[in-house]
Amino acid sequence: MSQNGNTFLSIVIPAFNEQARIGPTLRKIIQYCCGKDYSFEIIVVDDGSCDNTSQVVENMRDGKGGMIRLLRDKEHHGKGFAVKQGFMAASGEYILFC
Repeated sequence: MSQNGNTFLSIVIPAFNEQARIGPTLRKIIQYCCGKDYSFEIIVVDDGSCDNTSQVVENMRDGKGGMIRLLRDKEHHGKGFAVKQGFMAASGEYILFC
């Protein structure tokens, strides 16, 4: 955990039509990070998906105590735009995008 008690690591995940992969990806990231001695947040930016990407993320958020945040665009703007949104919303001392 960072010295000031704030989030140490923000993980930004841009997503577009990722309903099949986003659940397993989030589970692996959570499992890995929960084994570490620092605070973290995961920010998924749904870039106008036409599938159930946002619903899968919402389902994963249940019981995670704010560990997962979802930003949702109604229109597809592209990966760079989604990454920028995630970075702007991040509160971590360090930001990782994957």
